[in-house]
Amino acid sequence: MKKTVQIDIIAGFLGAGKTTLINKLLQEAYFGENIAVLENEFGAVGVDGGLLQREGIRVTEMTGGCICCSLKTTLTAGLVEICETFAPDRIIIEPTGLADIDDIAAPVADAAKDYPMEIGRIITVVNGANFSAQLDSGAALIRNQLKHTDLAVVSRAEKCDKKEIIRKAHEIREDLTIVTADWSKINGLTLLDLADRVGTHRPDGSLHEEGCTCGCCHGEEEHRHHHHHHHRTAGEYTCCSGETDRLFGEEDIRAIENRLNEGRGGDVFRAKGILRGKDQNWRFDYVDGEFSAEPHSSVSAGRYVFIGKEVDEDFWQSLMQ
Repeated sequence: MKKTVQIDIIAGFLGAGKTTLINKLLQEAYFGENIAVLENEFGAVGVDGGLLQREGIRVTEMTGGCICCSLKTTLTAGLVEICETFAPDRIIIEPTGLADIDDIAAPVADAAKDYPMEIGRIITVVNGANFSAQLDSGAALIRNQLKHTDLAVVSRAEKCDKKEIIRKAHEIREDLTIVTADWSKINGLTLLDLADRVGTHRPDGSLHEEGCTCGCCHGEEEHRHHHHHHHRTAGEYTCCSGETDRLFGEEDIRAIENRLNEGRGGDVFRAKGILRGKDQNWRFDYVDGEFSAEPHSSVSAGRYVFIGKEVDEDFWQSLMQ
């Protein structure tokens, strides 16, 4: 008889720190198990999969949509394929920051008809530095994520008013357990143990009566190019992403930062990329007005994504190519 595979979901809004938390848990907590990670990227190319740091894990990227709506069938098939070819003890799903957690349960249940699996833990990452602003810009998404999680973990805890975050989160769900301490000082095993002990809120797999309310349901309008991808969503989130062979220097990285800070190219909430460099490779990250860039080790091809509202595809494509 096949062993039941546990499915852990690490959710959170755009740029909350999901991949960072997964890396922490891989290094500190997920021991003695065969682990697979399923990364869901809103854009047409994946960026975060290459940032996961542990030997022996299998990383699968699902791009160009959201696993809670347009990629539901793909998620079901992908989970079954991972189980049959890799036989993991656990699969960690990192959905796009625009996903509804409760709509992930249905494709997991469908996959379980072909291979035994069940949702284990659900942890949602909250961006402490921008929680209030993000509630204003993406309130429905964040509220859904907090309503259906086992545990909320605050990132950038040193930059936030913890009492304010707890107050606002408890307005969304009164019994929510929230970790506001700096997670660098908390062992990953402690976080998983806490999620196990408080985990009572399970998605039931039902669909919304009036349709999915996530910020990434695709409309009919879709436009593709060889190197980039752009689509408009029901929540009016748009995305420009792609690959580039261009070599970037420090001045080019500063140009990206300046354009973001100037508000050029649309109202960008989240941007990230791994780029090939003239002297060194780069990883850049932008979340709600904060830009960072650092050297990166190996890059086979440059990749980037810009997510927000009214994102100007032509503007960013011309800058990145």
